[in-house]
Amino acid sequence: MPRDLGALEQAVIAAQGQSAQNLERRRDIPLVLCHHRRQCAGQALAGVVIGCGGIGSQIALRAWAFGMNIICVDPEDIPFSPFITKTVKPDQLDEVVPQADVVFISAPHTEKSHKMMGPKQFDLMKKGSYFIAVSRGRLYDTAALVKALDSRKLAGAGLDVFENEPDLVDPNVKGLLAHPNVIATAHAAGSSQEGLQRTNKIAAQTVIDLLNGRSIDPSCLVV
Repeated sequence: MPRDLGALEQAVIAAQGQSAQNLERRRDIPLVLCHHRRQCAGQALAGVVIGCGGIGSQIALRAWAFGMNIICVDPEDIPFSPFITKTVKPDQLDEVVPQADVVFISAPHTEKSHKMMGPKQFDLMKKGSYFIAVSRGRLYDTAALVKALDSRKLAGAGLDVFENEPDLVDPNVKGLLAHPNVIATAHAAGSSQEGLQRTNKIAAQTVIDLLNGRSIDPSCLVV
């Protein structure tokens, strides 16, 4: 979502204490600021989720709830899900990227997935589409993303991960952080009090199970 939400907030703040007549004249402000936005309702939008494991499947669920048709890209055979329209292998990425209104990256970083979203893939994306990365920053080419944003090929990006994380002095990364159509978070977008409590509980239980010779839930292991 574009950063102009801040401008909307400022418009509301500026309107405080004004007369009803002045407020009536300010009603066009949200329309001016929102003219380039898009809504999900009534549109056949498509989302491509790269990596449909635990996180990716949850992204698919939430995107589907907004009316998106979801295409999953994963090297594994993904079990049937009513939220996923179809699943393709990574070597078919270039075939499905042009269909996406939003591309989500939620795959682990491996030798094969390194910069799988590169200049070619960003060039293949729809004009006015969005890119969201939540797993590892080395899955996308930073310079190529900056170029796609600067040329307005992409309407925006949501980034919780960066290529040289946590070293953010790279000029391209600085360009992303300062870009008006980028919302960036410090690899903590999913953090919450409840999530931290759950993580601590799982970690403690895993240690107890290990010390007592019990098997460990594979889903609790991070490789």
